[in-house]
Amino acid sequence: MEMILKIKEVNLGKFNNAEYTQFLSFTKELIEKAGLEQLGIADTAFEQFKSNIELLTDAAHQSRISSETKELSEIDKQRNEIIAFLLMNFRSELKNPIEKRRKAGTELYNATKPYSKIKSLPIRQKTQNIEGLITDLTKEANLPHLNTLGIKEAVEKLNALNVKYKKLLANRADSQISVPQIRIGQLRKETNQIYDYLITKAFVSSVASPSEENKTFVHSINKLITDTTIAYKLRQGQKVRKDGMNTN
Repeated sequence: MEMILKIKEVNLGKFNNAEYTQFLSFTKELIEKAGLEQLGIADTAFEQFKSNIELLTDAAHQSRISSETKELSEIDKQRNEIIAFLLMNFRSELKNPIEKRRKAGTELYNATKPYSKIKSLPIRQKTQNIEGLITDLTKEANLPHLNTLGIKEAVEKLNALNVKYKKLLANRADSQISVPQIRIGQLRKETNQIYDYLITKAFVSSVASPSEENKTFVHSINKLITDTTIAYKLRQGQKVRKDGMNTN
């Protein structure tokens, strides 16, 4: 009696979006290699499967947009800290008993008066105003004052952060325009059902109408499931070790 090789079960729900999408992409390639006819798979189901994989790939861009938003928030926090430091520094130097420092503080304080409310401005307006602040502070007449107070480096740091913020903001805006909003939970649920259909049809074909193509597919998909599961367990193990180190 010939042994029947079953397709291994896999809990797709435990994979993160990257692992999930990669697993399905490899599954798609294995199906294409074996051939739809050899696996008894309908064209419409496979086309929907491929379309969903493309949407899942787009969803990865949404995650990147979320990451960009987090980075923007962190950069903005750093900008605020430097602005507060500079304005407070200029104000405190107004009463400095050392004339040279008092003069430098007075000149810079007067130059930055228009920017006293800069931190509370709408984000794009704030970014533009920071550019204006830096331009005024780095005018030829003010450079000696920055050197006197030893804060030229802080102004340069603010400029670098502002340039980075502006560029990142533009990139995020472009990404938001090009990437549609995707309900990842619903999409994964639907894709799981299609995957189950495809795998079931492939298994049935390997039993009812065995061929080299569908037998090879069963072996290959089982290896993919094993490899993906091992990679998942390794990631989980690394995560547990990292969490353990953080709590010590």
